[in-house]
Amino acid sequence: VWHIPGNHDHDSDASDVHNRLDTWRARFGPPTYAFEYAGALFVMLDNVSFRADGSYAGEIGHNGLTFVRNLLAFTPRDKLVVVCTHIPLT
Repeated sequence: VWHIPGNHDHDSDASDVHNRLDTWRARFGPPTYAFEYAGALFVMLDNVSFRADGSYAGEIGHNGLTFVRNLLAFTPRDKLVVVCTHIPLT
């Protein structure tokens, strides 16, 4: 089982939006990560973007895009890449 944080996994009492996944990080590790399995590259992206008013939206922010860009720079073009997110990409 490989986990990705979702909208119910945030710390609602966090001091700001940047600290909303502190408990997640302490229990599971980074909210965005990648691994290889059976010859494929799996990219687990935290795409839940919390707003200051407590709402959220599906978004791959600057840090997520930088992570993917850097990861793909070292990935062969013919490798199967599987992207996993909590909120569907549209």
